[in-house]
Amino acid sequence: MNEPLQETPFTLSSSVPMGAANDALSARSGHHVSARFESGLLTSHEDAEARALRFFQAEADRAFACCNWDRWRAARQLISERENELMVFPAAPSGTHVKFFVGGVQTPVFIAIDRETARVCERQRRLIEAKGAVPYFDLNHLDDDVAFFPSRFFFRSDGVVPGVYSNGVYTNAGRAAVDRGFRYVSPTFLLDAGVFPARVKCHPNPDGNMGGFVLSPAFENLPNW
Repeated sequence: MNEPLQETPFTLSSSVPMGAANDALSARSGHHVSARFESGLLTSHEDAEARALRFFQAEADRAFACCNWDRWRAARQLISERENELMVFPAAPSGTHVKFFVGGVQTPVFIAIDRETARVCERQRRLIEAKGAVPYFDLNHLDDDVAFFPSRFFFRSDGVVPGVYSNGVYTNAGRAAVDRGFRYVSPTFLLDAGVFPARVKCHPNPDGNMGGFVLSPAFENLPNW
């Protein structure tokens, strides 16, 4: 029986050297490999993304020709993730400062972000779907257009920037907004301020809007993508 594919920490804010990409494929194929990543924001986001995607596609083609199905599946999954993944919260298990808006008023909050945060986001997404609605991110919190439909929230504990991520589907408006500079996610959430650090909590009756694509981040150390 094949070993389950392991999560590999790719983010759209990292420039991925081809050696690390090859290590990532080996890890996804069931081998334990410690992949190395270059940190820092991209100087040419589209060029780096295209280079990584070309590499994974070539690896998928070679694996298919050799009937190496574990490596083929690993390459196809990494291609899918690089095309459809974004960061929602940077990891901050001990807490981080954030610019939180309450009733339109900016309020400084010290909040913890960890695996439980990802579980809360995923719970809220499923609650929205259970109501027959569709979870989405809008543009600039205006709620007049849809940028991204999240299909799951999960936590990455390693990689360039650990944190809460989402897989999903970009709309044409979302892709166009990224090209115009809307490269950060500003999530919408309820805050449990009764604990320290404060925590994200699940809305008991959420609507579909889970946040928006914005020009500047609310969280410190949040990469663009």
